[in-house]
Amino acid sequence: MPREIVVRVDGWPPAKDGSKSIFNPEHPRHPLVRALLAAAGDAIAASGWRCLGSGVPIGLELVVSRRAALNGRADPANYIGGVCDVLQADRQGVAPSWLGAHAASALYENDSQVREIHYREESLVPAGYRVRVWKL
Repeated sequence: MPREIVVRVDGWPPAKDGSKSIFNPEHPRHPLVRALLAAAGDAIAASGWRCLGSGVPIGLELVVSRRAALNGRADPANYIGGVCDVLQADRQGVAPSWLGAHAASALYENDSQVREIHYREESLVPAGYRVRVWKL
């Protein structure tokens, strides 16, 4: 199994915003959740990555294009929180039917495993973002 995985997604990250859960299909950012899960599923299939168990500390890097950051209308903390929630396996209270074919796509068991975080904005073309997760 590789020591890291990179997930690339068009658009902007699913930011938490304090309203309903972003996992809820009625949330306006729910399509962003599904896009991240689909991209994670593709990256898992291509790399042979397996969901890291709860005892494994991890690092997470989120790189967002400046254009996506502006269009997403959220701050870095909410982007990171949303991405961390989506990529964890432990999604209590979330109906798998809300997430479609990639409901099982997870990079780690729980976002409490994240011990190192990096965030930056770049002039990426096209607009989008990438998430890198690695074992510490």
